[in-house]
Amino acid sequence: MAEFSTLNFFQNIGFVFFFYILLRKQVVLITEPSAVIFIILGFSFSFVWLMYGYSNYTLIIFLHLLTFFLSINFGAAILRLFRMQSLNNTINSLKFCNKGFVFFTWCCFFVVLIANLYHINKAGIAILSESVDEAKTMGFSGGGGLVRRINWSLLYFNFISLFVLYRLKRERSFLVGCLTLALLLLLSGSKGAIISILLLVSVTLASPRFFKGNRRVLNYKLIFFGGVGILFAGFIYFLSSTDVSSALSKLYLRFLYFGDVNLYLANSYVRLSFESLDLFSLLNYIFNPLLGFFRLADYYTPIGVQLVHTFNAGRASVDGDFGPNLSFYATAILFFGDYFGLIFSSGIGVFFGAVRTYALQVKVSRLFRYCLSAYAYFMLYSLVLDPLMFIGRVYDSIILIGTCYLLFFSIRLVMPKK
Repeated sequence: MAEFSTLNFFQNIGFVFFFYILLRKQVVLITEPSAVIFIILGFSFSFVWLMYGYSNYTLIIFLHLLTFFLSINFGAAILRLFRMQSLNNTINSLKFCNKGFVFFTWCCFFVVLIANLYHINKAGIAILSESVDEAKTMGFSGGGGLVRRINWSLLYFNFISLFVLYRLKRERSFLVGCLTLALLLLLSGSKGAIISILLLVSVTLASPRFFKGNRRVLNYKLIFFGGVGILFAGFIYFLSSTDVSSALSKLYLRFLYFGDVNLYLANSYVRLSFESLDLFSLLNYIFNPLLGFFRLADYYTPIGVQLVHTFNAGRASVDGDFGPNLSFYATAILFFGDYFGLIFSSGIGVFFGAVRTYALQVKVSRLFRYCLSAYAYFMLYSLVLDPLMFIGRVYDSIILIGTCYLLFFSIRLVMPKK
């Protein structure tokens, strides 16, 4: 692999700043998803530049990123012209009265809490294990897979709901609920736990309808806690490193490795092995998580894992059953080709810009709708990192949040009316 240097670091900063210039009108808070993605994609492109320099492959990736960022602005402009009337009417039937929404939120909270306590009792606390990464890997067995699905969907939505209620009512019970969910995330051993919490807070505070305070001061606070999150990630790496410098190197590499899919995507043999993928293949991968959840079909091996296995063909060992996230531009290139894939990247950008604009303009008086829209904006982070993973999480969210929704109404039906 190419050698890292101080020049590489400043190149990273330069690429991040360039993408910020393209997206600055869509960034209100420094830790909201639109801000985090230009940082992540800046490091991803730095990885491509470091590995392949000025080449045809580097140019293709740059075109996909440029198309994506410009399309975000286009999607936001389209929704502003649309005035969102039809969107608002679509979700009118999901509104709650305030008291009903509070009860529904606590139903979700206890589902998340009981599931995580059960998993901790079975598998232990990941962050206290000798090998955090190994503990997280083993955590998928013994019902851990379902708990992961709950944490990837219902927990995040529940955190947003509790945080919104705390901001509106200022009752300590909601704050305790938020802190409990944050603790569960930290105990899971996730290196990005604090960053995820900041994203959840940011998607609720980004709306001018919800937060009308000094945004500059708020950004300073978010930057501080973002730094704490990076230090926490560094601490996780330190637990498996020999010294501080080794942990810092791993942390820096982790940011660069948001672009690690390019190690495989740029390989001509790997590309030829996946040239049969097309639109119909993509549809199969889109519906497979739903069919797999109901045991109507076997889960497909993630394409990231397939890329690694193909790349390692003929070698003595394969690095487990894990692979890189298939970012939106990698998905576009694999399923549609270098240049037709630009249409897919553009579509992802338009969707991102439209959802973000909608989320920031929803009326706070509609609590359930407001929390759903904030959660949808939070989910866009995974859309950029891996669209196929995003589809799976959308299914999980619909099934799990919908189940709690039905549970809530079932309880309300049997409760005596006052």
